[in-house]
Amino acid sequence: MQSSSEPAQNPQSRCEALLARVSEAIVADRLAEAAQWSAEAEALSQAARDPRLAARATHLRAEVVWRAGDFASAFATALEAGRRHEELQAWPDSIRCLELAALAACEAGLPDEGLPPAVQAVELADRHDLFESMAAALASLAHVQAYLGEYDEAERLHLQALSRAREAADRQILVRSYANALMAGAFAHQSMLDSGQFDRAMAAAQRLLQLANHARRYLDESFMSPRQRAVLRLNMAHGLMCGGRLDEAAQLLKQADQLMLTLDIPALRIAVTHALAEVELRLDRLDEADARMPWLLQQTGGSSSAPVREQVLKTARALALRRGKAVLAEQLGRQLEQVRADQRRQRELAATEIRAAQRGALR
Repeated sequence: MQSSSEPAQNPQSRCEALLARVSEAIVADRLAEAAQWSAEAEALSQAARDPRLAARATHLRAEVVWRAGDFASAFATALEAGRRHEELQAWPDSIRCLELAALAACEAGLPDEGLPPAVQAVELADRHDLFESMAAALASLAHVQAYLGEYDEAERLHLQALSRAREAADRQILVRSYANALMAGAFAHQSMLDSGQFDRAMAAAQRLLQLANHARRYLDESFMSPRQRAVLRLNMAHGLMCGGRLDEAAQLLKQADQLMLTLDIPALRIAVTHALAEVELRLDRLDEADARMPWLLQQTGGSSSAPVREQVLKTARALALRRGKAVLAEQLGRQLEQVRADQRRQRELAATEIRAAQRGALR
């Protein structure tokens, strides 16, 4: 007969084990499993009457719905989890939840709603001298500013995050800050091009090249995990592509692709493979790019993130046009428009829900 004190009969131990499984499922991009287990973990945390476990369970649910593209739920759940962490004075976790809420608001097309939690995250990190959290909080605030079109302010904040990381003398934080700044800079560069700000885009590209050159010294630091090495190479490659250094970008991406052989992170593998296809297209290596597209289109179908699907379809359509495949290009173009329409509807719905929740909170 099994004792009630054993872990299998103990709600607290069962909840902790489930939360560990949720974290593993999130990393492996198994979102359906993560959603199911996070719901079970929340129920167990209530049975265990443990506020710490309840906060963690709600936090992980926010991470799951964020990755699933449910931005309204991610916004509300992240704020709820952040309040629970704050009550426990778990400041780094509270800051992470505020960052999630800010990012979710941006993806819903409401960067104005994302600004208060992003600012609060920076204030909390500063108040409690949390250098590691500060770098991430500044990056999230920079993300919001970029969505607001304040690209100069976004760049200033990323440089401030790098400066704080150097002050902390923590190379782990510094590498993450470089990776964040490079990816954000590539986003801003593309946004400038899309809005016809070509002179600003050219200047931004030159600054990205400088940033990539500074980050290069950290590529093979011994403390970095294979995932960190892959992410830094991917984000450096995006910066180099903005500055037209395509051969160097391709070399870094091939290194990242080799690192993916040791990792089981589907979302990162898709990002690396897509970046490779994009740089190969720009280098006129059409056969190599073409060989990657069936896998990318298959992996980003179904329940995959719509923004990722959009980028893959854009590359696939451009490749089809370059190869003179007009019929295929037209088919891909229709799929692309459908994905964009779906994203607009999803963002409008999420924005409506977030505004309604915010009005309710003010009553």
